[in-house]
Amino acid sequence: MTKFVFISDTHSKHSEISLPPGDVLIHCGDMTNRGGLIELYNFTAWMKKQQFKHKIVIAGNHDFCFENQNKEEALVTMKQFDITYLENSSVIVEGFKIYGSPASPFFYNWAFNYQRGFEIAKIWKMIPDDTEILCTHGPPRGILDVVNDGFGEIHVGCDDLNDRINQLNKLQISAFGHIHNQERQILRRNKITYINAAIVNNRHQVIKSPVEIEL
Repeated sequence: MTKFVFISDTHSKHSEISLPPGDVLIHCGDMTNRGGLIELYNFTAWMKKQQFKHKIVIAGNHDFCFENQNKEEALVTMKQFDITYLENSSVIVEGFKIYGSPASPFFYNWAFNYQRGFEIAKIWKMIPDDTEILCTHGPPRGILDVVNDGFGEIHVGCDDLNDRINQLNKLQISAFGHIHNQERQILRRNKITYINAAIVNNRHQVIKSPVEIEL
């Protein structure tokens, strides 16, 4: 058995998190607040100290350093600290095919934002059919994606991501973050374990624990 530990949306509060032991540590984006390189260095230095055989990270909509002119330096930093960075790409770890994407539906022009519909559907089509663990920053629609817009609760996940997930016959885990105030972190549906691994609430206070899964 391989033990996976999932976290997301740490927003530079990583030092406040207590990680359980495991084999593979996966961060589903928003490791920083505004994508500054100093924020990134602090995060990667913390990741280096964590006792995991494998460490995998994707960017989120706050992690501008992976999208702007600092991208090359950000990628070098990941490599220097022995972190696998996935951006619409895959890696085989402990026999599992893991695919990661930082994409999320457009919201006030943050990093890695794509318009709903055709534009973001093109991103999801890149997910290989044989993906077993899918790491995205945002959730599929209707899965641990509820926010309160002031008038009531609404689902803000991505319909096109949901459609693509339904085509992935080998998928075992769909992990994401982005939506902070979900009390429930795990949902099992149609043989897939969905994980909202966001650690902080909307005030960026650490309120939840990492999610542990064995495969």
